[in-house]
Amino acid sequence: MNRRVLKIFAVVIVFVLSIPLIFGGCSDKPGETDETTSVSGETPEAHSLKLPYSQNDKLNPFTAESMLNQSVCELIYDGLFSLDKNYNAKPMLASNYSQSGRTLTVTLGSVKFSDGSSVTPSDVVASFNSAKESPAYKSSLAGFGKATVSGNSVVFELSADDPYAVNCLTFAVTKGGSTEEKAVGSGRYVLDINAGGAVLKARSSRTADFSPKIKQISLYGVQDVNSLKYTLAIGNISFAFDDLRLGNYTRFSASTASVLMNNMVFMTFNKGNSALASEKVRQAISLLVDRSKIADTAFQGHAKAAYTPFNPDWNVISGKDYTSTKAAYTPSNPDWNAILGEDYTITTDIEAVEKLLDEAGYKTSGGSVRSNGSNALSFKLLVNKDNAFKTQAADYIKEMLKKANISVTVESLEEKAYKSAVASGKYDMYIGEIKLSDNMNLSPILLPKGAVSYGINTSGASSTAYAAMLAGTLDVYEFLEIFNSDLPFLPLCYRSGIAAYTRSISFDGDAHINDIYADIESWQFIS
Repeated sequence: MNRRVLKIFAVVIVFVLSIPLIFGGCSDKPGETDETTSVSGETPEAHSLKLPYSQNDKLNPFTAESMLNQSVCELIYDGLFSLDKNYNAKPMLASNYSQSGRTLTVTLGSVKFSDGSSVTPSDVVASFNSAKESPAYKSSLAGFGKATVSGNSVVFELSADDPYAVNCLTFAVTKGGSTEEKAVGSGRYVLDINAGGAVLKARSSRTADFSPKIKQISLYGVQDVNSLKYTLAIGNISFAFDDLRLGNYTRFSASTASVLMNNMVFMTFNKGNSALASEKVRQAISLLVDRSKIADTAFQGHAKAAYTPFNPDWNVISGKDYTSTKAAYTPSNPDWNAILGEDYTITTDIEAVEKLLDEAGYKTSGGSVRSNGSNALSFKLLVNKDNAFKTQAADYIKEMLKKANISVTVESLEEKAYKSAVASGKYDMYIGEIKLSDNMNLSPILLPKGAVSYGINTSGASSTAYAAMLAGTLDVYEFLEIFNSDLPFLPLCYRSGIAAYTRSISFDGDAHINDIYADIESWQFIS
C-alpha cells in the first residue's frame, strides 16, 4: 500500500482541513486470465487472516469514503508508482518517467490486469480522471491539470511548479477507470464477493516475486473505526491501524508497531503580533522548545521530533551531513547547528536565547517578564482541548518559555471554538497539525491563499524561498537555511500511528505509512 494509507488514516489538520501522499508483472500469455491461487487446504478458520472493512461503503478506490475500504483497496489495485518508507517513488505499472518543467511523462511497463488484459495508457488516463474527483485522491492530485495518451506513455500537465510531483502518481488504476464495485485491478489480491462474504485471493501470476504464505484473506464487516480495538481483541479481525487521531493512546491487547505518518504538528507565530514579528524573538523561542520532550513525553513516544518542516524520513533530507554548513539563525547568532543524523538537532542554549532577546530589545529585570518598554513578551497560546497530546505539548511549551522570562497563557478551546479562533486570528501562537501530501508540499501553509496559512506572512522570506525552491532556483538545503532563520512557524514533531496485529501472526514490522502491508507476503500464523 502506498501514500494513500496516509490520506486514509491521518488526521489532516487539527481543525479539520484536508490537504493534499517494484515492477509490476504480468501473465506470460497475452489475453490469459490471471487466475487466483487455489485456496483448498488453507489454514483452519481459527488461523484465518481477517481484515476489517465497511459493509456500508463501496470497495472501489474512487468511490470508497471510509478509511477502512480505502485501505482494503490498496491490496486490490496498483498505481503507477508506490512509495517506500523514505518516499522514494518505485515503479509499479510504470517502467520509467521524465519531467521537464510542468510536464511529467510516464511510460508504462508490460503489466496485466487480473482478468488477463493489458494495462493501457487509456486505462491510466481514465483512472486519473476518476481519481481527480475521488475522496481518496482529490487533494493530492490538485496540482495536476490534465493527462493525455502519447503512444505507450501518459503525459501529465502540472498546474504549478513541483519537482516532486511523481510522488503523487500513486492513485489506483482500474480497467477503464471504472468506479464500479469489483472493478478490475492489477494489485496483489483479487476481490471475491459471494454469499459466504467478501474475501481477497492472492494473484498467482501477478509477479514472480509475490508469493504470500497466506493465500486468502477474509474481510470482516465493522461499523466504524472506533470498534477496531475491541474487534481485534476478541479475534474477529487480525490486523488494524490506529492513527491516534483523538490525541490519546490506550494499550492494545495485541502486538503493536509504530508507524511514522506524514502529519506535521507545528506552532504558528501570528504575524500581527509586534513582538513575534521579530525574527530574533522567534529564533529564541525555537531554541527554548525541546522537540524531543514534546515527541517523547507529550505525545507519549508516538511522534518524532521535527527540526525542519519536512518529514524526517524523507529521502531528500534523511541521513544528510549538515555539519559543514554551520547554518546560523542570524549572522549575529551562530549557536544553531544542524548535525549529522536523521534530522536537524537543536540544543537549548539559554545564553544564546538571552542574547537574541537582548538584541531584539526585550530586557528583564528582577525575574519579571521581558519587555521592550512598551510591549511585554506575554503570549496567548491556542490549542484544541479535545486533543490530549497537543494540550500537554502546550503546557510543556509554556514551561519551556518561562525559563527565559517569556510568559505564556494556554487557552484550550473545544474544536469548534478553536477553529473559529484560528480562522479569525484570535491568538498569538497556536498549535496545529497538517497532513502533507507525499510530494512534501508546503504550499498550503506557506504560499498566498494557502488552506492553512493562518497567521503566516506569505510574502515573507520563507514563502519567497519556497516558491523559488519549487521553481528550481533554490535547492532544498538553501530553502531550509532561509526557513530556519525566518521561522514563520515552528515544526514540533511528526506524529506516528499504531499497527496492531494478533499475536498469532508472525509480523516482520516492515510496515510504513506508504504501505501498511509492505511485508504481507511474509505474514504467517505461529503454530
